Amino acid sequence: YGRELLELYGLGLDEFTEADVRAAAAALTGWVVQPRSDFAVQFVLRRHDARPQQFLGRTVRDAAGVVDAVLDHPACARFVAAKVAAWFLGDDVDAATVDGFARVFRDNDLQIAPLVRAVLLARLDGAGSSTVVSPFPWFAGVCKVAGVRPRPQAYFRALSGAGQDPFRPPNVGGWPGPSAWLGASPTAARLALASTVVDLLPASSPLLAAAARPDLASLAGLLGLPDGFGTGTTAALRDLHGSSPGGRPGAAVLAVALASPELVVA
Repeated sequence: YGRELLELYGLGLDEFTEADVRAAAAALTGWVVQPRSDFAVQFVLRRHDARPQQFLGRTVRDAAGVVDAVLDHPACARFVAAKVAAWFLGDDVDAATVDGFARVFRDNDLQIAPLVRAVLLARLDGAGSSTVVSPFPWFAGVCKVAGVRPRPQAYFRALSGAGQDPFRPPNVGGWPGPSAWLGASPTAARLALASTVVDLLPASSPLLAAAARPDLASLAGLLGLPDGFGTGTTAALRDLHGSSPGGRPGAAVLAVALASPELVVA
């Protein structure tokens, strides 16, 4: 875990040595996960290497020392700020903007909330670019806006087809970038997932009612799209008006709306 902490979550590449990785691994010994008891975390003293370790220029002996050393490192604030900025604003945020976010993070004792607030305010001011919402968060958002609670395991295979196998990234670096989620197969998988969500809605659903009319302005409002649907999506949804798969008016319109670019690209 020492390498993952340093490279993926704390500092990024080129900010530590292999000796730091080994020192972190030794200091972190003793912590285990109990899969048979709800994955509880437990510290087992007899499995801990208590010898002092030289890590990032200081002496550490345990997990707390490792974490403190990472958080105190000059690269930490900027690395975390860049990660948060990339998530909300896209990958092309300029260096000066990231430096500003890093200052906010440092000035607030590395509290995440002020950093996220600064990034979101920048987004409201027009900073950043559009980015593709990965399949799992998209599906969670669709379920939330529809007010349904499906059994997650039933949809894991479909999410994998959309390009993101939940909780099982292909490597420690995580899932591939947005380009992997925009092909024909991932798009078809999203549409299939959207259709399953629509199938769970009761006949009295306001979403179905708006889609059946079709009142696209009301439907966009219910889906949290204050600017409405774009020209292409509007044309596609109007073309579907009258299509009632399974005898449910509005089902096709709503499924396509849930998988539309307006909800997939943020």
